[in-house]
Amino acid sequence: MKLSSLKSLLIVMGLFGVLMGCSYNVKPSLSPLGRSPLEGKWRKVIVLPSSPLLDEVVSQSFYSVGFMPVAREDVLFLLREKGVLKKEREELSPASRAILYHLEVSYTDKIKRHLQEALRHNLALLEKKELEIGPKVLKELCEEFGTVFVVRASLIELKEELTESYNPFEIGFVPFAFNVPQRLLFGRHSERAYPFVEDEKIREALVYGGELLQKLAIGAAGGWAVTDLSSPLEWERDVGTLVGGGLGFLGHLSGKVPEVKAQVRLTVQDGRSGDLLWTNRAEVRVRPESVFSKADTERMRDLALKEAVALLVNDFARFFQEELPKITPIYKEIVWKPEGIRLTEVSEKVQEMKALLEKAQEASEKALKEAERASQEAERAEKAAIKAERIFEKTVRK
Repeated sequence: MKLSSLKSLLIVMGLFGVLMGCSYNVKPSLSPLGRSPLEGKWRKVIVLPSSPLLDEVVSQSFYSVGFMPVAREDVLFLLREKGVLKKEREELSPASRAILYHLEVSYTDKIKRHLQEALRHNLALLEKKELEIGPKVLKELCEEFGTVFVVRASLIELKEELTESYNPFEIGFVPFAFNVPQRLLFGRHSERAYPFVEDEKIREALVYGGELLQKLAIGAAGGWAVTDLSSPLEWERDVGTLVGGGLGFLGHLSGKVPEVKAQVRLTVQDGRSGDLLWTNRAEVRVRPESVFSKADTERMRDLALKEAVALLVNDFARFFQEELPKITPIYKEIVWKPEGIRLTEVSEKVQEMKALLEKAQEASEKALKEAERASQEAERAEKAAIKAERIFEKTVRK
């Protein structure tokens, strides 16, 4: 009876597991971006192409404060039509085209990864070339897309490196136990100790090797001292020395924290007049919070770029609301109408004021001439009156 009950329970659990296994576990990994337009108004903005990743981050950040970015594909198409950009195949160097050709061939995954890394490096060098767009092209872009705001984004630096840390929760307790005495006893091992070596990579290797030898010495000495206190046997002291040196070696391998540094500059222009409205730059460093955090360099790179761009866009939003109206409030006079957008520029107001000033000057000159003419007439009338008075006196005397 008990066996039968157990068998029935197993069958029910199996059916339950099968039924539960037929469903899906859905977990959103990227939520839609929130929007908070400045002053409750939507404005259009052109983000000039720099690199796909940076362009996407900049467009999203400006969209979050109410600046609707023009589609990147439309901007690229128009720039290619005007000859500012070449076609995609023309942009690639012969080396990059050769890598693309070999990627289509059946190689192993390891070789393909090396080829993809080489292609990524070549494209990164290509993206570092500044896009030269003059005032004429900017004005044509603004007239085509109906906006005055143009954003230029520059990736000044995007660097992945290993940085020192003396926080045991970031690097682990074994590296911490060797990093601190190594610094206290030997100080900082710098590349300047090898001025006779010209190759930078060789200098870095010498520094790395020097610090490794220092930690090996600390570990070996510490292991020998501990075993010497606890055991009089020579072979145990030798084992302690080897264990201490091994711990120093392992501690040196994981004694630094991966970090990504991103430095970005954003510039906003009035595309129709070419005036510079605002520019600023920001730098952000991202590193794992603790030893339990995943050291995903691509994720850290994305976070560094997003945070740097978000800082800049928030600064521009504050400038746009608080400072720009005091300088040139005309830039904010953008009226949306069914027949299109009405844009009032500073140049239009300046021309109006010039016209009024010219009219005022003409009226002033005319009034001055009339006053001079009236003064002359008055002098003539006075002279005539004096002459008439003299003639009258002569007539009375006779």
